[in-house]
Amino acid sequence: TLFRSPMRTIDPEQELHGPACREQKLEVLVVDDSPVYHKLVSDALYYQPYTILRAESGRQALDLFARHSPPIVITDWMMPDLSGPDLCKQIRTESRDRYTYIIMLTSMSDNESLLKGLEAGADEFLTKPFDPAELQARMGVGRRIVQLHRQVDAKDRQIEESSRIDRVTGLPNHRAIQEWAAWQLKAAAQNGFSAWIVLADVDSFGKINEQYGREAGDTVLKEFSRIVKDSSLPADIVGRVGDDELICLITHVS
Repeated sequence: TLFRSPMRTIDPEQELHGPACREQKLEVLVVDDSPVYHKLVSDALYYQPYTILRAESGRQALDLFARHSPPIVITDWMMPDLSGPDLCKQIRTESRDRYTYIIMLTSMSDNESLLKGLEAGADEFLTKPFDPAELQARMGVGRRIVQLHRQVDAKDRQIEESSRIDRVTGLPNHRAIQEWAAWQLKAAAQNGFSAWIVLADVDSFGKINEQYGREAGDTVLKEFSRIVKDSSLPADIVGRVGDDELICLITHVS
């Protein structure tokens, strides 16, 4: 079914500016061994569009991060097990596929400490005790940056998907067939089931384009593709590999 499902259309602008994005609550992981600062952060963000996850140690924070992948992390510098910079490094290593905005709370304000935090992967600093209004402002910046990253990721997914789909027929293109066929043939060899490769083309397709125009030729290709797809099983792979050529990879038949 993977190969026959239509490509989902992604609208990056809607993901960034649409109602769902504006109303969505982002998960925020707050890491601090002090119950007082957990309460201060929760109170500062109480009326904001965030859901708070609480961790009292670096190890607990990593466990929650692995399970929830929150887009924003607020972490103390000094903790009983992992330091704030060490936690930043771990998060950057584990979240390479999606950006995480990290705010570090610290009582240190010297340049050397700030540089160490930045090198570890922190995006922003707040000095303890912090001003709630300043935290809200920094969170607003973080939220916009996270949403911009999601917009870029959505566009990248759209480009990646479209690069594997033939524009005229909506079938997988030559690039996609090369990738998927390799997986299927390897699976057939390893598991001992049959695999057939069928090449089908439209006779005199060039004459159709010459006599009736390119638009008519595209209509023929679309209908031809529909017939082949309807005659195939869901597990079969059907794609366009040339101007007038389709390829079918058929498995589990004699």
